Amino acid sequence: MRIEKVEGIIINEKKYGESSKIIDIITKEHGLISVMAKGARKIKSSLGGVSSKLTYGYFHIYYKKDKLSTLIEVDIIDSFKEIRKDLIKISYVSFIFELVQQVIKQDLINKDYNQLYIDFISSIIKINEGYDSQIITNILELKVLPYLGVNPIIDSCANCGDVTSIITASADHYGLICKECHKDEYIVSDKTIKLLRMFYYVDIAKIARGVIEDIGYEGCGFHHQTSGVMVAIKEQSSDIAQGVDSFQKTKEGKIVKEDLEHLGAGDQGLMFGYACNETPELMPLPIVLANKMCQKLADVRKKDTVKGLRPDGKSQVTVEYEDGKPIRIHTVLIAAQHNPDKDYKKLKVEITEKVIKPVLKEYGYKIDNTTRIYINTTGKFVIGGPEGDTGLTGRKIIVDTYGGYARHGGGAFSGKDPSKVDRSASYAAR
Repeated sequence: MRIEKVEGIIINEKKYGESSKIIDIITKEHGLISVMAKGARKIKSSLGGVSSKLTYGYFHIYYKKDKLSTLIEVDIIDSFKEIRKDLIKISYVSFIFELVQQVIKQDLINKDYNQLYIDFISSIIKINEGYDSQIITNILELKVLPYLGVNPIIDSCANCGDVTSIITASADHYGLICKECHKDEYIVSDKTIKLLRMFYYVDIAKIARGVIEDIGYEGCGFHHQTSGVMVAIKEQSSDIAQGVDSFQKTKEGKIVKEDLEHLGAGDQGLMFGYACNETPELMPLPIVLANKMCQKLADVRKKDTVKGLRPDGKSQVTVEYEDGKPIRIHTVLIAAQHNPDKDYKKLKVEITEKVIKPVLKEYGYKIDNTTRIYINTTGKFVIGGPEGDTGLTGRKIIVDTYGGYARHGGGAFSGKDPSKVDRSASYAAR
C-alpha cells in the first residue's frame, strides 16, 4: 500500500457505517476506483466537504489496486457550483457519469483511456461554464460510441441514409437522424449539426498538443502532455458567412466541394500591402534578419548544437540606412531561454558564433567594430513561454508583418483565413 496523488472527479457517494462513506472516483491514472472516506459524515470532518459528488480535484489516497483505497485529503480543482444549482445540468452530467462509467467497467478502453478521460472532464467543465448541455452530451456520446465497437454515422441519417434533413443526434441510432426518422429526440440547429461533425472528425486538442510538443515545451514548466487544452470553437456569424461561403451542391442539396472561384471576401478591414527588394523574401531587411535569427535559435536548440537552450526566444535587429538603402548592422538583440545551470559567458559566445554570424552572412552582412550585440541583457532567462508571460493573439501585429517599416491595417493575421482581405492584401503585394 502506498500514498498516491490522483486526479479525478467523484461520480457517486454512499454511506458506510455510522460516520464514513465510500466514494467512486473516475481518475486519470487508474480509471474507476472506490475510496473509503473515513469519518467524512462527522460534522467537523475535514473530508466532509471534499468528498461529495461532483468534486473535481487531486485526491491523496492510500491506493490499493482492485481493492478499496483510503482517502487522506483532497486538493479541489473545481466543485462545479453552476451544475449543482441547476437540475437540468445535473441530469445531463449524471447521464455522462453513467455513460463513461459503463465503458470503463466493460474494459472497452485499452490504450485510448487518457483521451476518453480528457473528453469526459472537458464535457463536465463546458456544461458548468454554460455551454448547451444537450450539445456537449451529444458530442461526448459520438466520441464514446467507438469504444463500444460502433462507428457513429454522422454524414447521413443513421436510420434511413437521408442527407438533406438532419435535425438531431441519437445514441440509440448510433449517429445523426433526419426529420422523418425523428421521434422524441431533442431537435438541434444546423449549426449544432456542423459542430458535432467537426468535433467528431477533428481532434483539436491533439493538434494543439502536437504543436506545443513540436515547439519544444516538454520539461520546463509548460508541458505538452500535462497542460490543459480547452476547446471553445463556434461557427462564424451566419450574416458574414452568407457573403463568403460558396459551394457546389448535388440536386439533393448535398455539398460536394467548395466553389473557390466565387468565394466572397470576409468582413472588410483596412488593407495595406507592402513589398520591397531588400531581401529575397521581398520584406524589409530588419524584420527578415530578426525572424531568421529566431528560426536559427530554434534550429540550434533542436539539433543540440547549442546545449542547454529552452524553447522561448526573441530577437530584434537594427539596420543603418544611407540614401534609403541598408549599409550595415547597427544592433542585434537576442533573448534565449536556457537551463538554470547554463554558463552565461559561454551562451553569449555560442549564440554570437552559431546564430547571429551565420544569419548575417547568408544576407551578405557581418558584425563590424561598432555593431552592438546584446544577448540576455537581464543576465538570465530561465522561466519563459506561457509559464512566464502570456498574451493574446495580435499582441505583436507589427512584428508579425513588416517590423514597423510600413503601414498595417491593425488586425492580427494569425486568427484570420484568406477570405479576410487585409491579410490577403499583405501577401498579394509580395
